[in-house]
Amino acid sequence: MAFTPSVISKQQKYTITPAKNNNDFNDSSTCRSSRVSHRSKYYVNGGILDTRENRNVEFKAAQGKYIYDILPSTVERYGCAFANGEGGMLYLGIKDDGVITGVRVSSKDEEHILRTIQRTFDKFLPRPPSHSVRLIPLCSLNMARVFPNYKVVEISVRGGTLSDIFETGDHKVFIKRDGSIELQNALQIKDLAITKYKQMLEQRGTATKTVSS
Repeated sequence: MAFTPSVISKQQKYTITPAKNNNDFNDSSTCRSSRVSHRSKYYVNGGILDTRENRNVEFKAAQGKYIYDILPSTVERYGCAFANGEGGMLYLGIKDDGVITGVRVSSKDEEHILRTIQRTFDKFLPRPPSHSVRLIPLCSLNMARVFPNYKVVEISVRGGTLSDIFETGDHKVFIKRDGSIELQNALQIKDLAITKYKQMLEQRGTATKTVSS
């Protein structure tokens, strides 16, 4: 087994690829590693994700009763903001500095997470944004164990088209800046609509010129 961690602030940064089969979900399992992609079958507990928060990426440690008390509003705000932008990924079980801690979840908790996410998106208008959810187990730092009850939750949201402005079930519109989520007021929503409309006209103009030439 070979892996190539890099040292960042005295912590190791790993990216994990799938193990050989699906029967590895036990404490004696061995994880194979490679620096390929953080969208993998396992995350290393205590490692650092190979990306940082920006307008397309958000981390939440999601500890304690987070998945029951706070998850709906988190999905609502970030899901709406990502859908109104270029899309994005919301990670649960990763601290603000990128350190992977995972979320402790039972089978019941997993069902609740998936149900909560779907119900929240189903309330969006004019329609639910395109999204997907993955729950990925953690490996130990020495790559020798898998912790199936600790997982990173990846919630991927695709950005809408220029004709889309998504609002939540309670008619709120959010957008994502590099460092924050912003709730839009009526004037800001109007400006957003105008901006998108101008971009649509520019695209049509470009397409027309291309066809003409």
